[in-house]
Amino acid sequence: MSASLAVELCGLPGAGKTTVAQAARDRLAAAGVSCDLADQDVSAAAPPRRRLRRRAASALRESASHPVRSSAAASIVLASRQSRPRDTVAVLAQWLTVRDLLAGCHRSPGVHLFEEGVLQRLWTIGLRGGQDTSARLWRNLEAARRTDLVVVLDLPATEAAARLRGRPSLHSRVQGLGSDAMLEELVRGERLLDTLVARCPVPVVRIAADGAPDVVAERVAGVVLDAWQGGRQVPQ
Repeated sequence: MSASLAVELCGLPGAGKTTVAQAARDRLAAAGVSCDLADQDVSAAAPPRRRLRRRAASALRESASHPVRSSAAASIVLASRQSRPRDTVAVLAQWLTVRDLLAGCHRSPGVHLFEEGVLQRLWTIGLRGGQDTSARLWRNLEAARRTDLVVVLDLPATEAAARLRGRPSLHSRVQGLGSDAMLEELVRGERLLDTLVARCPVPVVRIAADGAPDVVAERVAGVVLDAWQGGRQVPQ
């Protein structure tokens, strides 16, 4: 089987995951590495109708193909005590979609970049929920449905808030909060991200994301290229 590498970018809203993923893909392609944006049709940056249609299709396919695991995931998400019933449905669909996309990536050669993969989904579930179920959800993921590498784009909550206030598009629900509430939510998200990274069972590399996007993308591409050429042996 041809080699594949599934890489997830993770970070606070405003960290630049979409921009960095696109630029890193272009740099990897220029280096001769086959690379795609595995979740570009279902990420927050995708057009809403297409995003919802593709998520629904992926979630239904995963549920039909793996009903036992999907049912277990539903029970775990329910136990996370999401703040609203619609959030429970939404995060479950997102989780099943990630499972489905990762399974496909591991069957396809090349590098597959995720803007919002496993760790980012766990972050969303944790931030909106009242009960930590991250360890149970990790156990819900067999090897074929895990990313091989997580690249965290580290951005201070204050900088993330400043970026979000200047962003015209609404990709995150925290953008609908007032300035003080937004910063409070991002600080809480920052702490949660640190906790999830500390417990993450797959390799993690952290990169400062407060620089220019092209500089950050260059660093991300370098880390991914090292992992690709080294057979997933990520430099510490």
